[in-house]
Amino acid sequence: MPEFPSINVFEFNQLLQGIKADSQQAFGEFYQKYAQRIANMAYAYVGKIGLAEDVLDETMLKIVKIAKKGKYIQKPEAWLVTLVKNYCLNILKKAKKQVLCPDMHIQDNFELAESEMMFYEYFKDLDEKEKLVIVLKISFGYTIKEIANELKMSESSV
Repeated sequence: MPEFPSINVFEFNQLLQGIKADSQQAFGEFYQKYAQRIANMAYAYVGKIGLAEDVLDETMLKIVKIAKKGKYIQKPEAWLVTLVKNYCLNILKKAKKQVLCPDMHIQDNFELAESEMMFYEYFKDLDEKEKLVIVLKISFGYTIKEIANELKMSESSV
């Protein structure tokens, strides 16, 4: 997974203000800057590209709604992680409730590399805090110290 640069709080909120003003350019720039990051986080949680794309779509809709309220986001990275995590958990809950016939199973039209499959197998068995540590490290490029501060944990626990 690629590492992403830290989010500039001022720039992030400027784009949200543009979205509030119905600027297609602001939304396009926001999408270009943050969609891959959101999709990667979602994929880390749900393990399927199709579901990750659903999370991305729902997250972007929610961001537009929040932008319309003029809310200022002080910690965009943590805010995005929380938003994406909540959508992922909702989608996973819904997926567990659905019962499909075996012949209705839809194959994803891609093949995951063996290392990605192994990563997901291990990742899905982690608790929520452990998953969050990995997402912050891999998707956001946080240092161990930054993760410890964000999650109010000791560095050794991280």
